[in-house]
Amino acid sequence: MLKSSLGKKYVMSITGQLVCAFLVMHLAGNLALFAGKETFNKYAAMLEANKVLLYAAEAGLISIFLLHILTAIRLSLGNRAARPEKYAVYKASGEKRMASGTMIFSGLVILTFLVVHICQFKFTPRVGDTPTIYDVVQSYFAQPQWVIFYVSCIWVLSTHLFHGFQSSFQSFGLNHPRYTPMIKAGGALYAVSMCVGYTAIPIFMYLGKGG
Repeated sequence: MLKSSLGKKYVMSITGQLVCAFLVMHLAGNLALFAGKETFNKYAAMLEANKVLLYAAEAGLISIFLLHILTAIRLSLGNRAARPEKYAVYKASGEKRMASGTMIFSGLVILTFLVVHICQFKFTPRVGDTPTIYDVVQSYFAQPQWVIFYVSCIWVLSTHLFHGFQSSFQSFGLNHPRYTPMIKAGGALYAVSMCVGYTAIPIFMYLGKGG
């Protein structure tokens, strides 16, 4: 079943919902930045205290992200193979929002952002002028180019989340006149909440309030 188009959609939906749950937890933890250096460093130290649990969680997250990405690529290639010729005219309907036609593009942007994000905040040496994770965050977000980069990527992520959230429910057959508007509203609320929460952090740090 997992080799079928429907099976791939199920995998996309499940992994997508897991990513959505992770984004909520990740944002909740990062909000400690608003409380200042000491509070955030205590939170970071708590996460890093149990190395085994931390590595297991990271391995699980990497697996979820890779499975989501690879399944998306397979679905896209399968759709292209089934419809080798592009339509001469594309008209967006109420169910075909702009985000649905750009999911692969936004996914590639998010993947690039994810790689940069991990390299910066996990593998940056904490020595010299940046001895703690808070100092690392502050040093990057003191630079306007990184603030612009992060805010832009979060906006792209939000469009991806908006379409992906509601699509994941539709893949499981939850497409009903009574429930679909609520699912769409929930997806919009979730995407906006993630956008506001994640963009507020680099802007807050750039303005120097975090020091």
